[in-house]
Amino acid sequence: MTDRFTVKILIVGEIRTNCYLMQNQETGAALIVDPGDEAEKIAQIIEKDGGTPEAILLTHGHHDHVMAVGDLRKRWPSCKVYIGSEEKGMLSQPLGMFPGTPSDYMGEPDEWVDDGEVLSLIGTSFSVLRTPGHTKGSVCYWNEEEGILFSGDTLFRGSCGRTDFPGGSMEEMRESLKRLKDTIPDEVYVLPGHMNTSVMENEKRFNPYMAPV
Repeated sequence: MTDRFTVKILIVGEIRTNCYLMQNQETGAALIVDPGDEAEKIAQIIEKDGGTPEAILLTHGHHDHVMAVGDLRKRWPSCKVYIGSEEKGMLSQPLGMFPGTPSDYMGEPDEWVDDGEVLSLIGTSFSVLRTPGHTKGSVCYWNEEEGILFSGDTLFRGSCGRTDFPGGSMEEMRESLKRLKDTIPDEVYVLPGHMNTSVMENEKRFNPYMAPV
């Protein structure tokens, strides 16, 4: 990480999802990744730091990653929401212990992103990597300048996301993990949707799910 940006981790909701706040220290422009719950908590920290949210990046559409989106949009109407284009079905699908659908909490996204897109946000760039497996439309966001990968529920420290939910596939998950292994440099910090952070070198060496397909 350079001095231009800060990244904070907030653990939110009953499933303890990692929500990330990335802020440009020169402009105050902020980015929210996977605001899964506790919108007021997220908003208070952003405001305390003098930030203004420019965008919300969603790695996938499960409830525990999107439940605070609607309330945050009400607070900052100009903040745009980005999610993988193949998550359209997921957003209308009821899931687990939560009532309703993800769309009930977040509304329609502003941008459906596709593999290979480069998003220019908060004064830096994020490459979109399609990584199905946990869901059909899961994506990771790679910020090469700062050396960070928001990996959602694709890559965890020493593990990977579940593949037994609707739209999940272990075969696709292994292919996605192989792609990350072949694409992301060793020194990149891995910022996952749950549990502890890591670095890519350790995942390539020790994560059993990143073995060759």
